[in-house]
Amino acid sequence: MKGKFKKDIAIFFVLCFFVVLIFKFSVPQSKVTSKSPNNEAEKLLGYKEEKEYVVVEAGDSKEKKESSKVTNALEDDNNEKSSQAKEATETVIKEDTITADKQDTQKVYEQNRLFKEETQDNAYNGFAAYESLDGWSYSGEWENDVISGTGTMCYPNQDSYTGQFVKGEKSGKGIYYFADGSIYDGEWSHDMWNGNGTYTSSQGFCYQGEFLNGKKAGSGIDTFSNGDVYQGEFENDIEQGTGIYTSIDGWTYEGSFANGQRNGKGKLTYKSMAYYDGDWVNNQKEGMGTEIYLDENNQKIGIYEGEFQSNQRNGIGTMTYENGVIMRGAWKNDEFVGEQ
Repeated sequence: MKGKFKKDIAIFFVLCFFVVLIFKFSVPQSKVTSKSPNNEAEKLLGYKEEKEYVVVEAGDSKEKKESSKVTNALEDDNNEKSSQAKEATETVIKEDTITADKQDTQKVYEQNRLFKEETQDNAYNGFAAYESLDGWSYSGEWENDVISGTGTMCYPNQDSYTGQFVKGEKSGKGIYYFADGSIYDGEWSHDMWNGNGTYTSSQGFCYQGEFLNGKKAGSGIDTFSNGDVYQGEFENDIEQGTGIYTSIDGWTYEGSFANGQRNGKGKLTYKSMAYYDGDWVNNQKEGMGTEIYLDENNQKIGIYEGEFQSNQRNGIGTMTYENGVIMRGAWKNDEFVGEQ
């Protein structure tokens, strides 16, 4: 009896062992799922939630299997939407950063407007049109946020300039149009007329020649509104040095100028071909000189050599007439007063 009992106990344990083995291998591993994301794509997104495993028993219904599939699909869809939202957020941040950088470049000229620009490295390079709240505008080329190249500048007083710029200044060749109709066409440097150019005034006079810091300097030709012409040297906007002045009245002066007047030595030839050749002070015959005298028929009367004062024979001089008479002595107010 005891031997049979021991045998039954042994058979019982063997059966239990087999039951455990059968149960273990009857449940497939695919039925073990995780509620927490655990696929490769989710790992890349950085999920670190604790995992809770659910074992679906072999006897569960078909509805539970379908529910598990739907849950997994929803999780995949949510993960994809989360990834897309993250990318969209990064794009918006990037665009906002670019916009902020571009706005910073426009602070070069605060409270003004820039448009139609070509930018490079967040700086205005190439063509750009600019309008100032002060009333002036520029349309042309830029280099590193500075006006450089060829362009047109318009000013509040209706003046305008079209030409070359260097580092924000008018430099090179350009044309400046004044509101009153006057025009300067020529060379520039540091915002001023420097070099060769032509200034034509709306008042009728014109200068063509050299300029220095906005003024006539060097050689040039000045044509006055009345038709007179001066060709010669200039300094500080006036006739200074050697030049030729031609009047519409028919006389011509060739000689020295100072302070815009005949000063020094020079020869003035009248329309009648009479002339004075000598010293000048402030446009008057003053000093030593020689003058030829003609009658009303432009016939030579004689020649005077001596001192002049206030455009007349004053001082010591000699008058030699065509008929051979010689008057040598003192002169006063163009009259002979006595021999010496």
